[in-house]
Amino acid sequence: MRKCMILSAVLLLSQLIAQSSTQNSTLKEAHLAFDLKNYDQAAMSFEQLAVNDPQNEQIQASLALCYKRSGQLEKARKSYLDLCQRNEL
Repeated sequence: MRKCMILSAVLLLSQLIAQSSTQNSTLKEAHLAFDLKNYDQAAMSFEQLAVNDPQNEQIQASLALCYKRSGQLEKARKSYLDLCQRNEL
């Protein structure tokens, strides 16, 4: 029983490390695309990150800015409103 619990913990930790590595890679891709003014690609990367971490306001704000700069103004407006409502502004 104890070996099973240890194995389960090791597997869970491995999955968390792999997920964290994937998220870091996606974040780097998002920032690189943004720096290259490829806002559509940056938005796609930030969208992936937002799915995994929906409460991360920095990701949400970056996504809203990508929408704005890529001309997706309705998505940008909605994203900014959502951020304001979270912060009760």
